[in-house]
Formats: sequence, structure tokens, C-alpha cells
Amino acid sequence: MPVHDNKTHALTNVSGIARDTTARRDAENLAREASAKLERSVQELERVNASIQLLAQMMDALQACSTVEESFDVFRKYCGRLLPGMWGALYLLRSSRDLLEPVAQFGARLKDRPGEAELLPPEDCLGMRRGRVHAVTDPDTDLVCSHWRAAHQSTGAAPTLCLPLAAQGDMIGLLAFRSVAGQPIEEGLAQQARSMAEQIALSLSSLKLREQLRRQSIVDSLTGLYNRRFLDESILRELARASRKSQPLSLLMLDLDHFKKWNDTRGHDAGDQVLRLVGSELQRAVRGSDLACRFGGEEFAILMPETDPDIALERANTIRERIGRIDIEYGGQVAGRISVSIGIAAFPIHAKDANSLVRAADAALYEAKGAGRDRVMLPQDAAAPPAAGRASTA
Repeated sequence: MPVHDNKTHALTNVSGIARDTTARRDAENLAREASAKLERSVQELERVNASIQLLAQMMDALQACSTVEESFDVFRKYCGRLLPGMWGALYLLRSSRDLLEPVAQFGARLKDRPGEAELLPPEDCLGMRRGRVHAVTDPDTDLVCSHWRAAHQSTGAAPTLCLPLAAQGDMIGLLAFRSVAGQPIEEGLAQQARSMAEQIALSLSSLKLREQLRRQSIVDSLTGLYNRRFLDESILRELARASRKSQPLSLLMLDLDHFKKWNDTRGHDAGDQVLRLVGSELQRAVRGSDLACRFGGEEFAILMPETDPDIALERANTIRERIGRIDIEYGGQVAGRISVSIGIAAFPIHAKDANSLVRAADAALYEAKGAGRDRVMLPQDAAAPPAAGRASTA
């Protein structure tokens, strides 16, 4: 064989080997890229599944809440895990609808936070103005909400996300998020935030409706005091607690003197005004641990935990005097004043159960009425003297 043919054959072999090596290398690179891509896909799928599970756990926790306040703790615990690298605040729209009030915050260490959330007018948020999500990817080119400007000035500009909370067409609040490290908010996190906002809005709306219905069932609409139904429940609960702790419990029964005459001479609207004023005065006069109720008609009740008859007597006289000083205005002028008679009964001295406690306090009230009104009495006790300068039959 000629020499040049051998050389040509050798070169061909080398070239073939080089091509094979390159092909194998390319195949290996493609395999590694495919493997890395598959690994990233698996990791992303695992992250999405973990997020879905966390979101489901949050939904279960929200559904288990009995009050709006309980849901705030759920928000704090889950949002930081669902939205890592972000700081956020939950705002609720006040009943006046003129301010958004921060009720919960989450995310980042305190020193890295872009300023604590404060009250803000709804118009300061572009998302609230438009009624839809407002995302800021580049603070230098995108429109930034007014409420983020202070944070941008103190810690630097960063992407933000504002999600108005609405349920059944009613705007109830705002979720506001900010990237703590200034990194872009990934679309996956943004979508997660939207899903979370929907669930929080539905849960808050349901809890608010539940609280409203409960309040309507236990609060007297005219006076704003609790009603008799709630009093009956509370007496049983407080009696059990007083018995367990060996503590006293006092019940005051109050009745407005000559209220029927007031109604007959001035009309029912004037009578309603009297009841509203007395209800407001009782709310101011009682302690935080006390329970003031409208028992029915012109009769009221105050439940005083951990209060013995002597202290109850002292406080009842103070309440009687305060009600007696109310100037009742009707028709643009002072229509007069009204007095109140009060009966007191205490556990365990005068009664051992709820029914006997109410009966004993009611009996003391009628003793006060029979003794001349405008006074406080304990069961089978002598009448306390009327206030100075006031007729006992007022």
C-alpha cells in the first residue's frame, strides 16, 4: 500500500475518534444538562407541593379560628414560611372606612424590617385605589405607593406587592409585601401571595360575619349593653368560677323609677333616649371585669365577679348617684332627670345558684321600690337613705 494511503487512513481514524469523542462529550453534556434540569424541576415541584401543603394547613387553621383576632396569629406564623425573604403586613379597613389599621406583621429579623406598619389612608395604596393587585418590579420605573416611600428612603428601594382584600364585593383590608433583600419577587411567590390573599379575605369575611351575628344575638340594639340571654350564660359561668375559687359574686338589679310616667308624658322616643343615656352611663361606670346588661324594659343588671356585698353596696350607690346626675335632653332642651332603685344579692351569702341569685337581687330591688325608691338595698336590709336634696319618691 502506498505511504500516502496509510497516512490518509490514519488521519481518517483520528478524525473519526475525535468526532466520536466530541459526540460522547456532547451527549454527556446534554445528559448532565437534562439531569440538572430534571433535578431543578423536581426541586421546584417539591417546593410547590410543600407550599400547597402549607397553604392548606393555613386554610385549616383559619377555619378553626373563632375570632378575627385569632386569625392574626395564623397569618404571622404561616406567611413567613410561605413567603421567605419578604416582609409583610396585614391591614384591616376600619368601620369608618377612612383608615387601614395594621393588625399583624411577619418576615425578616426586626433590624432588617423596612419600618413598622402604621395607620394609612386607603388612597395611599394604588392597589386599594384600583381594587386590584399592584406590583412594583422596578421602583425606579414603576409607580410606587405612597406608603412604601418611607421604607424605600430608610432601607433602599425594593420590589413590592399590594393585594387588596375583598370578599363578596366588600373591601375589607390590604396585604402589603416588600422584598427585604431587594431581590425581584418571583412569579411563583407572587402567585402564592395572591392565593394566600384570597383565602385570608374569605376567612376574615366569614369571621366578621360570624362575630356580627353573635353580637346581634347577645347585645341590646338600643343601649349597646349585653342582653338577658348573655347575662343568663354569664351567671352560670361566673358562678362556677366563683365556686371553684371560693370567691364572692355580686349581682345588681336596677330599675328606673317612674319610667312609665316618663313614657306616658313625653312619648316613647323620649323613653328610648333615657334608656340610651343610662346604658352609656353604665358602660362608663362598670369595671372591665363587670358585666352590664339590659334585663328587659327599664330594668338593668350588673354582674360583679370577685365582689362581696359591702363593696357591691358602695359601688351601687355610686352608680345610683351618677345616673341621678344625668341631664336628659330631648327636643333640644333638658327634659329632666331620672332616679334608679337597686337591689343586690351575693353568692354564696344570699344564694347558691343562678336562679336564686336573680330572685334574691330582684326581691331586694322591690324592697327598695317599696321603701321609697332612689336607693340601694340588700335582701331584707334597711333602706339606704336617698341622695341629699332628693325626694325619696322621685
